[in-house]
Amino acid sequence: MEIDLSPKSVEAPSPRPRERIVQTLSQLGIPWDTSLQEEYNLVAFVKYHKWLTKDLAFSILPNVDEEADGDVFRESMVWLQWLMFEEDPKLALSQLAEVSSDQRGVCGAVWGNNDIAYRCRTCEHDPTCAICVPCFENGNHKDHDYSIIYTGGGCCDCGDITAWKREGFCVRHKGAEQSSLFPSTLLSLWAQCLMCYLITGRMCF
Repeated sequence: MEIDLSPKSVEAPSPRPRERIVQTLSQLGIPWDTSLQEEYNLVAFVKYHKWLTKDLAFSILPNVDEEADGDVFRESMVWLQWLMFEEDPKLALSQLAEVSSDQRGVCGAVWGNNDIAYRCRTCEHDPTCAICVPCFENGNHKDHDYSIIYTGGGCCDCGDITAWKREGFCVRHKGAEQSSLFPSTLLSLWAQCLMCYLITGRMCF
């Protein structure tokens, strides 16, 4: 009986999803500070190499011809979110939620019966329009024709261009079309990352 002693080729195990991403990003020149969480290395790098955003996004996402399971996609999306927000995405979303409550384009505060509000004949588009006390106090109505009223319901019109002149808006409500919670640089990052995600032709559910 013959015994086959020839060496058998053994395939190296595929790297884990996180290892795959770190290895791929290393090829783009990202220096790794082992004292930091790995995603922070990506954030520090992209701040000064924004022209590589698309390359970084493509490196994070699985290749089109690569076999990928749910774990691979989940890990890719974690890194992609860090790239898009340039910080911990959970922290970024929490901060945006706080900012959004103070930076709505239109006030819309709802009144009950006999709440105090202001009419400003200089700013209003018709006699049914009014704004709340905080919006009046945070706006510029010097030398305007205004008066205090008691409401019978309704809501504050500050920021609504169809009801109130723009020069009468307060400092917090500049109109829905003027309201943007996101810096243009952040929007540009998102656009590039999402484009790369769509190009891969992959969806993760």
